[in-house]
Amino acid sequence: GNHLYNIRYTLAALKEPWVGEKQGKNSQEPVDVIIDFSKQLKTLGVDLIVVPIPSKIEAHVSRFDPSLPVNFPLSRGRIKVMQRLLAADVEVIDPLPALLKVEALGEEVYETQGHHVSGVGAKHLGDLIGERLDRYRLKERDKGAFTNSKRESREQRNRKISMWAWPVEYREEEYRHVKDSPIVTIGDCNVFIYGSASLSSHIARASGVPVTDLGASASGAKSHAILAKKGSEWVQERKAVVWIMTSAYMQFAKWLPAYFVR
Repeated sequence: GNHLYNIRYTLAALKEPWVGEKQGKNSQEPVDVIIDFSKQLKTLGVDLIVVPIPSKIEAHVSRFDPSLPVNFPLSRGRIKVMQRLLAADVEVIDPLPALLKVEALGEEVYETQGHHVSGVGAKHLGDLIGERLDRYRLKERDKGAFTNSKRESREQRNRKISMWAWPVEYREEEYRHVKDSPIVTIGDCNVFIYGSASLSSHIARASGVPVTDLGASASGAKSHAILAKKGSEWVQERKAVVWIMTSAYMQFAKWLPAYFVR
């Protein structure tokens, strides 16, 4: 039932228009595109932080192959990608250890049906990424302005799945993203689903600074193009770009590069 659903769902995501043969002669290996984009951002004085989120299949391959150990994660491809990025001085956060740690406590960190992290997973990953952002001297550091409480929620935008989540409030109102934050989040559905309980919302709560969310559905492999359209003058006013995507995007297809225009 759910296992087959998750396999079909993940494979369907890999059939998006960015797949290699549809990209043309300029398509490149994903890691090379990310490295090049990181260099572009650094010339503008902006850091790139890559967060490759494993799909449920990658995090729990033993559910789909009973011959493997119960807690065996399909992470070889992810590890290779992360090692190449780190070797090229691209900052990476591996969310898998944190997700498995929370799951060991009895929490469901993935959707029951689907491959995204759940509202619970979003909350804990927001904490993880927020810690990494603590190094910046941001204009607003008012963590007290953000509150959240665990409750059952139907805030997912694409499929109305009831789940436990922590909707974020900012100064006692539902959190809304801003247009010109020093912290920008880009990536696929893992960035923005669940509304005020989204991963972007929890990054804002954990860092104490409202963020600019440029996440778009099925855009893990083309988020850099979305950001590039903002132009170099706008981007160079930021401190960091957090690129969040399902890690399968970086393993099974080639991408088109994107460049800032001054």
